[in-house]
Formats: sequence, C-alpha cells, structure tokens
Amino acid sequence: MKIVPVVSAGSRGNSLDALAEAFVLMFRASGYDAQLFNLNVPDDSTRLTSLLTSGNIAFVLGMAGLLSDLKLTRDDGTKAPAWAMLRIPHLSMLGDSPAYFFDRHVADSPANALVYGFPDHLLLRKRLPFADKTVLSVMPLAPLFTVPFESLDFAKKREGKLLFLKNGNDPEALRRNWRATLAPGVSNALMDLSELLTSTDAIDQCHGTQIDDAITEYYAAAGIEVQAIPKLRLLMNANLDDYARRIKSTMIARTLMDFPVVVHGENWDYLDFSGKRCTFISGSDYRASNQATRDALGLIDMSPNTTHAIHDRVTRAFGAYTYCLTNEHAFLDSLLPEQVGHMTFRFNPDSIAERVDRALANPMQTLEVGVAAAEIFRERFTDENFVNFITLIADSVYQNIGNRPNNLQEFIVWPPATLAH
Repeated sequence: MKIVPVVSAGSRGNSLDALAEAFVLMFRASGYDAQLFNLNVPDDSTRLTSLLTSGNIAFVLGMAGLLSDLKLTRDDGTKAPAWAMLRIPHLSMLGDSPAYFFDRHVADSPANALVYGFPDHLLLRKRLPFADKTVLSVMPLAPLFTVPFESLDFAKKREGKLLFLKNGNDPEALRRNWRATLAPGVSNALMDLSELLTSTDAIDQCHGTQIDDAITEYYAAAGIEVQAIPKLRLLMNANLDDYARRIKSTMIARTLMDFPVVVHGENWDYLDFSGKRCTFISGSDYRASNQATRDALGLIDMSPNTTHAIHDRVTRAFGAYTYCLTNEHAFLDSLLPEQVGHMTFRFNPDSIAERVDRALANPMQTLEVGVAAAEIFRERFTDENFVNFITLIADSVYQNIGNRPNNLQEFIVWPPATLAH
C-alpha cells in the first residue's frame, strides 16, 4: 500500500500539527497508510526526502500549502516543480484567506490542487490572478477528534465553564500601523473601509467576498480599477480581513468580562481582565484544548469572516457532543434550524451577552442543544465522506498528469499536445 504523507510544521498553539494528526487519523480509519511528517523534525524531513523518489507515495496533503512549491533539479541543472516531475498529486489544505501568503495559493504545476476549508475563501481565490490555471475545491466538513458519547461525563460538563479559546489582537494598533507605514492614500482608504465594514449596520455582513467588493467599489468610485493593481488588492484584503477579525474578537472578549466564563489565548495584553468576572488564561495549546472541550459546558467561537462553513472549533465541539455558541451565518441556519436560535449571536454586545446569559442560566438545556446539534452534524458529515472526496481530487489530478492509460481507445489522442503543459 502506498503512503499518504500529511506534511505539517510548527504553528502557534500547535494547531497545524493537531489538524494534520486529525487528517492522518481519518485516512487510517479508512484503510490508508497515512503518515505525519513535521518539517521541524529533522528525522521526519529525512524520511520524507527518501520517500520522494521511491514510487511509494499515493498523494501528499500539505497543511497550509507546505511543500507545494518544492523543486527538483533536472539533469541539465535547472529546477522544475517536484510534484509534476514525480507525477505525485500535491493537495494544499488551506484554512485561511488567499489574501494571506498568496504564493501558497498559486499552483506551480498541474500536479498541485488547492483545497479550501471555507467556500468563502474559494470564492475570493477565483477573483484573484492565476485562478484559471489551478485545481480549486472545498474540503468537506467532518467532526474533528471525535469521542464516543458514553465516554463523556455530563455531570462534570454541567458544572463546567463556557470557554472562549481565541487569541486576541489590538485593532487600534493595526490602524496606527497603517498610518505609520503605508502611503497616505492607501492608509486613508483602509481607514475609510475599516469603518464602513465594521459599522454597527455592516459588521454582521462582513464575510465572504464582501470585503473585496467594498475595496473594488471604493476604488471604482475614485475612477480606479483595483483589479489592475493586484498586489495592492491583496494588501487591502488581508489588512481589512485582519482588522474585522480583531474588532469581532475584541467585542466578544469585552462582553465576556462580565460573565463567569474562561477567556483563553495569547495577545490579549491590550485588554485589562483584572477585577472582571471572567477568568483569563494566557497561552494556547490546541491539543490540550481538545480535552478542555470535552469537559466544558460549551465553547464560544467566531468565524474567520466566513458564512458558508463552520470553524474547526465548532467541528471539534461537535466531535465531543459539546455546545458551541458562534456568530450567525448561513451554514448553521440551514443545518440546524431548531437549534440555531440557541447557538448563534449577532456581532453586537447585547446579542452576545443575551446568548451567553441564556446558556449559563440553563446548563441542562445548553448540554441538550449541544448534543442534538452534534448528532445532526455527525450523521450528515463523516470521516468517510471527507476521505472519499479528498481521494477523488487526488485521483483526478493523478489521471491528469499521468501517462497514457493502458488500453485506452486508439482513436482518443491523449494527452492532447495543446494541453501538455
């Protein structure tokens, strides 16, 4: 059996490694020889290097696009895309907007595919350069780090806390940085757009391609086609996406100060939690938070400016039959029409406070809503569906870059010479 390497590296709170481990477990459960390779571990890098030319790799999953741009040296000394030379499909597993690290969202050969965690990010990617030369898709959802229902201690969960497992970042510090480092016209545009996108009337719609729409419309009103300035467009998208996330997470954290909940994360030093009802814990550890989720009354989450799929914290909660309170978005409205009223808030302090107060006031109902939502999600979204879909993408890429199939009808010219590159 050929190996499926899942390639990871260090990240804040070890989130990338932990998600890679979850993928490995899913593929192994479906009978694949999936193996984790951490590029920060010398032995792992050596082991992966020795595998590359062994002919024993089925396809590669690169977390956050890792190794998508790997090059090999030809006999003539020039370098070429490794995965095309080796005829090995490489699938970049991408959980963030293409406005960040755009190079990892550009496939350098037909052997590469980009697989997004959020349809919103795929929609933005289609608007950006080189999309027509790239295999693009969205990975199916699946519950992460699943545990059997009977393994959970619901008496303990009933006495547990609501957890906000989120790193912070100061939105005003970002705006000061725009003023200090960017050309005045650009910083002024970012200031105007940041206020527009995060105003009381607009912040709940600040998701998907809405940020890019606002940028395009702003420049069009000034008589400028920003599509012709792609690097600026990426800079604007990334900064406004970051700013909106900072505004939203800060709003949640400020609201939670008045409740007996736990705020756990890094970069919250711009807020003063002293003397507040909430408990603040500095630091982040993705693996440790899995057990905390199983013991908790519930999680509090926010989407990364997306509306067509849920964040991995929500899928982790469902994997542990645990309640999760998150912002309103289209996916949950469709999936959980009976539970969504107990599980979502709008981005204003009163809405957040009302939902948190309700969850704390009736812990039994909170637990029941969490279990019901998890059962619906886990029935519809399975590890098997995830693995089958990813395998279909890999097989499709392989067939596209492979040699002429044996016994193919002689009247089919394949591969077509015009599509050879």
